[in-house]
Amino acid sequence: MFTSILMYVIQIPLNTHMLSIPSVPEWSLTFQDPPAKISQRKKFREERTLLRACGLYRTKHPDVSWGLSETVDLITTAMIQYHTFSPDAPLVNVGDLSLERGGKFPPHLSHRAGRDVDVGYVHRGDNADKPRFTYATSNNFDVEKSWSLVKAFLETESVEYIFIDYYLQKKMYRHALKSGENKEEIDSIFQYPRGKFSKQGIIRYSRGHRNHFHVRFKRTL
Repeated sequence: MFTSILMYVIQIPLNTHMLSIPSVPEWSLTFQDPPAKISQRKKFREERTLLRACGLYRTKHPDVSWGLSETVDLITTAMIQYHTFSPDAPLVNVGDLSLERGGKFPPHLSHRAGRDVDVGYVHRGDNADKPRFTYATSNNFDVEKSWSLVKAFLETESVEYIFIDYYLQKKMYRHALKSGENKEEIDSIFQYPRGKFSKQGIIRYSRGHRNHFHVRFKRTL
């Protein structure tokens, strides 16, 4: 009886329309990075350029200031624009970009392919010219100049995201509106006031960005 039941089951045709099998990219079955990531790393290794300190900014860690050539150009463009907005501004502190050969860069979760850069906020008083990132508070944070600096990066039109502490987003957002910026445009740029976990805006919250902001430039491939 068992044999006859088994033969009956084997003869039942398989209704393939009842199965829903998602298409899986071939690279995901080999435990490799997706082609886009591989292309980005290859591009970085072929085109990497060292961001060198100049009269507009200082680099905190020159040996890890490697970026794509267009990233370095965009940072320089933003710095020139910022000092046009604020000619009396102090030097900007530029932090990590990427390692010379790219790849994982602890403790960063990104900074792997020359498209990321950490930039210090602008401060008032004794903190203005310190060559290090300084925790921003209501007492030392220069919201006017910090917004000018962030705006200079945005005006490159090549920024994917800027990660900024939510409290500091609030300060910049209110300052931007008070200074006459277009509200519709500002609302499209800032995550604030939708909540720190909203998926809207170029400027977004990410933990650990109270003493610097993080610029992620768009892919060009």
